[in-house]
Amino acid sequence: MNEEFREIGLYANTDKPESVKLARECAVDLQKRGIRTSFLSRQADEYFVEGCELLPKDEFFSRPDCIIVLGGDGTLLAVARLASQTGIPLFGINTGKLGFLTEGEGRDFHQLLDSLVSGETWVDPRMMLECTAVLSDGRTESFQALNDVVVRNGCMRMMEFNVRADGQGLAQFRADGLIVSTPTGSTAYSLAAGGPIIHPAADVITITPVAPQHLHDRPFVLPASTLISMTFQKKEHSVIVSMDGQRQIYVNGEDEILIRKSDRTANLIRLKNSSVYDRIRKKLFYEE
Repeated sequence: MNEEFREIGLYANTDKPESVKLARECAVDLQKRGIRTSFLSRQADEYFVEGCELLPKDEFFSRPDCIIVLGGDGTLLAVARLASQTGIPLFGINTGKLGFLTEGEGRDFHQLLDSLVSGETWVDPRMMLECTAVLSDGRTESFQALNDVVVRNGCMRMMEFNVRADGQGLAQFRADGLIVSTPTGSTAYSLAAGGPIIHPAADVITITPVAPQHLHDRPFVLPASTLISMTFQKKEHSVIVSMDGQRQIYVNGEDEILIRKSDRTANLIRLKNSSVYDRIRKKLFYEE
């Protein structure tokens, strides 16, 4: 990624004082480099820096050459769903705990900005999911997810899932929940539930049951082109469908959930020396 940056947007997790402080520091640093900086207008009161332009939501997620995301993985997931509408690339700087999706730590922001503006980077397009709830009254609601779509009973008890792949019966699960994840999401909740680690470049979707009743209920790895259909017993009245653990809707036993590969991608900016295998070892196995 060698294009010259004329404008860079800055998005911080305003619930974290360290993220707000870092946003100001990055803005000052970028302006000294002659790069125009912009903030999302609704965040301006939190970390406004003189000389930065305030942009409404639609413009902020389309006009800059890239957006620097200051926070943890949760912040980046939230921004990725918004940025995927235009494909604007994201550069994550971690001020959270794990920082699996981000590209470096806040304490190293000067070096990270050096690498970003000098073009020592590449764009890593990440597959996303589109989840559509087909409601019994004929209405539909669609949502995007970068990590996963999780379906479970709102009463926190085991439930039955009828899962079809491209119209053919795949499995009947009796479990606490089902996780449908992208390769990016394979190292999140799916991994904790016993799912496999999938290379982010693999074009697949994973279905992982959460605490299944039957020992033979194991994860499935399906082609990304698969249309996954999920239905429930009619008696279910409170089924929660969660996208990336951040946005959720409620459906019932007469509704159907459709999950497929999205037309959108989350475009993450990576350093040229960045390795997914190094990231897995350091973040998941805590190797130095």
